[in-house]
Amino acid sequence: MRRSDYDEALLLDESGNIAEGSGENLFLDHGGRLLTNDERSSILLGITRDSMIEIARDLCCEVEIGTLTLEGLRSTDEAFFTGTPNFRLKAEVRTSAFARTRWS
Repeated sequence: MRRSDYDEALLLDESGNIAEGSGENLFLDHGGRLLTNDERSSILLGITRDSMIEIARDLCCEVEIGTLTLEGLRSTDEAFFTGTPNFRLKAEVRTSAFARTRWS
C-alpha cells in the first residue's frame, strides 16, 4: 500500500534505531527531558542541531544525547524536527498515530 499523505520520513540506521528525518534532526520530549541522537547514529552533526541543544540548555531543559529508538518514539510526549531552512521547527510527529502503525 502506497501512502502519499506524509510530509516527512524517519530514517533508520543499520541497527534499526532512528537516525534522523530526510533532511532534519529529530528531538523527543520525554517527561520534560529533550532527547536527540549522538554522532554514532548516522546523523549530520550541524549548527542547527547544536543551536537547538544550546537553546534548550539555556532554558534549563535537561538534554540527553544518545540513541533514539522506535520504542522511545512510541512512548514520547512529543517529537519535532529541526532543520537549517529558516531555523524553524519543520514538523511535529503525531506520536499517537505513530504508535498505532504496524511496521513490517
